[in-house]
Amino acid sequence: MIKMERIVLSSRLQAIVDYIAPYRRIADIGTDHCYVPIYLAQNGFIDFAVATDLRDGPVQEARKNVARFGVHHCVHVRKGDGLTPLRESDGIEVVIIAGMG
Repeated sequence: MIKMERIVLSSRLQAIVDYIAPYRRIADIGTDHCYVPIYLAQNGFIDFAVATDLRDGPVQEARKNVARFGVHHCVHVRKGDGLTPLRESDGIEVVIIAGMG
């Protein structure tokens, strides 16, 4: 059995996470490393997340972390500007915009 690595959040990111419940479908805009969606998925707080970023580097880092932490089944990384990558069919209930710029 493969033991999946668990993510640990900084106190700043943990403060963001504390506001998510009871929402189960989230979007993290400007996700950078994708730590918040990964944490939420690993701990059963969400069913689905879209993590977006405008730049190639953060998108690649986010995708690498989604694979590393084993949450590809519910965390989707998309490249795009702001809310543009979101689809109505995603059913997003809450949007996180934190730490941009």
